[in-house]
Amino acid sequence: MSPESAGPGLRIHILGIGEITTTIEVEGPHWHKIHPVEKRRMRLAYKRMPAFDTRAAADAYMAAHERYQVLLGGFGIQPPWHDNLIRQRADGRWVVYNRQERFHNRLVACLVIHDLSTEGCIALFDRVLAALGPLFRHNLAGGEITFGMDAQIPNWVLTDYVPGRPETALSSGMAYIDTSTPLFRVKGVEQLDTNLFLKSVPLLVRPLLKYTLLPGIVQRYYQPREVTLDLIASYITHGRPDVAPELTDRANEFLRGLGVVAKPITPKEVTSYNNQDVVIWNLFRSLKRVDRFFTERVFGKKYEQRLPPGSPSRWENLVGVGGMGLTPEDERKE
Repeated sequence: MSPESAGPGLRIHILGIGEITTTIEVEGPHWHKIHPVEKRRMRLAYKRMPAFDTRAAADAYMAAHERYQVLLGGFGIQPPWHDNLIRQRADGRWVVYNRQERFHNRLVACLVIHDLSTEGCIALFDRVLAALGPLFRHNLAGGEITFGMDAQIPNWVLTDYVPGRPETALSSGMAYIDTSTPLFRVKGVEQLDTNLFLKSVPLLVRPLLKYTLLPGIVQRYYQPREVTLDLIASYITHGRPDVAPELTDRANEFLRGLGVVAKPITPKEVTSYNNQDVVIWNLFRSLKRVDRFFTERVFGKKYEQRLPPGSPSRWENLVGVGGMGLTPEDERKE
């Protein structure tokens, strides 16, 4: 059953809000699935992608989404269990739902770092860099396929972490959960239609963003220095600014080991980058609300993305604001 068909006995919980889509959980008879390999019960998270005009476009997206995760696994970066559901709307367009295992918020790395000492945060940062290393080396070697990554700390889950036992953060399995935007290029050709990034901003500003901000936003996911800078800044965003200066030294050592020729990252640059990122995403979330108003109230159409009610300033888990997650209160359900 798709999230939008929720009827009596079903409730939709918003788990997080990203650049393109909202992550939700559907509470009811269909909110669990048995893991096909491990034979355990999983809770499920859904990401509803913006509607595609044709089935061919939807199929191309799903193929890229699946291939991206398989390729990441080849570098040791493991996604959780996942699949895709597809539905045709009454208007003839096609909607894809990314579905993956839903982890408790307390296992997401951006919350785990609150339990860790400075040394623990650095050690976890080193773990993420070690996971990224093979992928970056592949890109720098100039292979036929190159990969983009959003390596921010909220995009990693420590699957075996035990709250209250911070030492388990360093031995836990680690999964990468932000795969709904499969950024990879084959012979320099982007396999994702990056116009998806624009479908949640007002129509009037899309041409401006398409030819100004969008190319730079996409390109930074392919550059080891920018990905690493973004990762450090996410520690500030998610409540551990105290460790950022220590992380810059580790990052510079890591980048030198890769052979990246670039100016060293400095704490001042990290702070400036984080401030800029917060401004951009505050603007972005406001644009989402404006877009929803014009789509629903002016044009009488269905808005492509679920959003919480009220002012965006009260949304707790938007990209760039370091929220705790709009988690269902009943976390006891397994």
